[in-house]
Amino acid sequence: MPRGPGTQTDSYTRQLQQQGSRISRNLQRAIRAKEADLQRLRHEESELARLGGGAARMRGAALSRTGRRINWRAVLERLPNEFKASQVRSVPGVENKLSSEIYAGITRWIDAGLIRRKDRGVCQRASKTAPSNGATRPREEKPQRRRRRGRRG
Repeated sequence: MPRGPGTQTDSYTRQLQQQGSRISRNLQRAIRAKEADLQRLRHEESELARLGGGAARMRGAALSRTGRRINWRAVLERLPNEFKASQVRSVPGVENKLSSEIYAGITRWIDAGLIRRKDRGVCQRASKTAPSNGATRPREEKPQRRRRRGRRG
């Protein structure tokens, strides 16, 4: 049976497809190998950081948020008398904290009577005459519970 002009074109097309799929498979293998190397290097970095006693300088949103505990009273001392919540982030050591962590610190300051809200988004330090224990109003006396004598079963 004689071959028509289309069969030679089909042959070239098939060869190109095979060559393309071969190249694609080789690239996928190379990518998997590089990813495995990268994972191994990250593991080694974290092990060395753990052994060294310090935090690894890792990049990435979730990794940069971790760190040491913050002394929030010291942060408050570095702020002006009137400040916005966004200004808290300018204090060294707080710049990488999540917004939720910063707002939790502000809420603790308010609960402790160290600051008060002036306007929306603006806070003001409480006066120096505030009680030293941080209470803004006297506590109510709770009735004392009667204790039972003897052992519990």
